[in-house]
Amino acid sequence: MPCRYLNYNEENDSFELEEIKIPQGDILRANRSGGRLRLTLVVSDDESSDIEEEEEIMEEEETSGTVE
Repeated sequence: MPCRYLNYNEENDSFELEEIKIPQGDILRANRSGGRLRLTLVVSDDESSDIEEEEEIMEEEETSGTVE
């Protein structure tokens, strides 16, 4: 189901109706860390494994107390 929104065009001082098609499935992954809810964008299978590795590294840093 496409999402629609109005976009203001400054050149001709009018509004344009734009439509975006969002693919079905999971596009966001929720993760609770340190009392905060973090949302990460799920890009593809290959890149999601990279995201999982980064999340594991961040969790290890938080538990060891070396958060930047």
